[in-house]
Amino acid sequence: MYSLENNLVQDVDWIRKATNALLDPERKSSLGQFMTPGAISRYMAGLLSVQEHVRLLDAGAGVGSLSAAAVASFVNRGARTIHVVAYELDPVLIDGLQKTVELCSRFCDGVGVRFQFELRNTDFIEDCKDILGAARFLTGTEDELFTHAILNPPYKKIPAGSPTRKRLAELGLETSNIYTGFVAASCVLLSPHGELVAITPRSFCNGPYFRAFRKFFLDRMTIDHLHVYESRRHAFQEDEVLQENVIFHAAKSTERPDSVLISSSASPESAPTSLMVSYSTFIRPDDPDYIFHIVPDGGAQNVVSAMSQLTWSLKGLGLSVSTGRVVDFRATNYLRSNPETGTVPLIYPTHFGTEEVEWPKAGKKPNAIVDAEETEFLLIPNERYVLTKRFTSKEEKRRIVARVYEGSRFPFKRVGFENHVNYIHDHGCGLSVNLARGLAAYFNSSLIDSYFRLFSGHTQVNASDIEKLPYPSRQQLEHLGQLTAATREQAEIDQIVQQVVNSDVCRNVIAGSGG
Repeated sequence: MYSLENNLVQDVDWIRKATNALLDPERKSSLGQFMTPGAISRYMAGLLSVQEHVRLLDAGAGVGSLSAAAVASFVNRGARTIHVVAYELDPVLIDGLQKTVELCSRFCDGVGVRFQFELRNTDFIEDCKDILGAARFLTGTEDELFTHAILNPPYKKIPAGSPTRKRLAELGLETSNIYTGFVAASCVLLSPHGELVAITPRSFCNGPYFRAFRKFFLDRMTIDHLHVYESRRHAFQEDEVLQENVIFHAAKSTERPDSVLISSSASPESAPTSLMVSYSTFIRPDDPDYIFHIVPDGGAQNVVSAMSQLTWSLKGLGLSVSTGRVVDFRATNYLRSNPETGTVPLIYPTHFGTEEVEWPKAGKKPNAIVDAEETEFLLIPNERYVLTKRFTSKEEKRRIVARVYEGSRFPFKRVGFENHVNYIHDHGCGLSVNLARGLAAYFNSSLIDSYFRLFSGHTQVNASDIEKLPYPSRQQLEHLGQLTAATREQAEIDQIVQQVVNSDVCRNVIAGSGG
């Protein structure tokens, strides 16, 4: 007989590794399904509370690693009956899943727990729609719903107009990635006060692409624990997946808890740190975008406290941020490798130098775009702007990378910014020199970098992310521009930014009026 928990999970992990070795990497990637290692499965199962009679949903079950960990955990804590419903499409995984079921059944028999298992070799989203369409769950009894759901859903984009996208829309969710569809469908199928634990990409926690999902989820569920893996390499390292993941536990209820536990660890095997934060800190009640503010430790809390002093918005400063208008593959006929008569500068992220915009620059990217009637709508006045890169990774030294574009350095009337660049402007016009320098220093500071990493779960730095940052007053930014004009040392710039944020002058200005 198995010892409670450990041996069952370990044996199923051997099944997972053996099955994983048989899978075609391209097929695995196309399905977007990466099986859950034992350490993660055990941790996730431990987040679920137990009750006497369990009905568990495992959508995208793989070889059943999560189901097995949940069964072991439930039995260890006193469950008497366990009914697992597992969905899995890939026929290659079914054999491993059947072996896991046999191990779970033998384990439960040995301790007198009634175990039932139901394998559904069908599309989970389609089946969920059909079930709801038959009104079985909408008007059914508790026995027809799930008390628990445990998920490692597939990660892949859903093409617009696809059957899956349409099915999810019929469930009330517009989303572009299948993992949010799996989570949404699972929470619909939970009984009142049922629980869900899932490991997913962190990308849903912020940004405009997943706003609809966050609203859908939070209208039905309440999160009380969220765990972050600090490294993007460790959670699914056997599959060489570079993905920032979170694990979250939620209950089907609209009653918000007073607090949320935020924990983090470098890897599944390392000891976590944790911090309890108020629910209103985690998801601000006045935020129409439902962004998750993930504050995993005391140092992060200090960053949030420092930034909370800054209540100006970009709009309140009278400024705007836009994404570069030039999508190069749509303007191929008008792009030029080097400047020539009748062209103007075209600025890519590759033109971001160590301290300033370097143009022209030898390389694969074009340096110029034809200035003609056909391209007029793509160009803006050649003035002074602050530029930021739209794509950076967690491993980079700075998540927000900003440079001042000084139009006066280049003798042209107009300039083009490529679509992977954001630019900050004043009602379509350029910025004053000190304001531009101050904004760039602020964006490039360690304070902003630390703050941005707390709520950014993807590689993009969208215009909406720039808009949502808190800012010092315009006066303080201009002062910051003056103070940093004579230094190129990052440590000194960081110190100056901290002084601006913490200064009494800044507090007094902010107290007078905010954005």
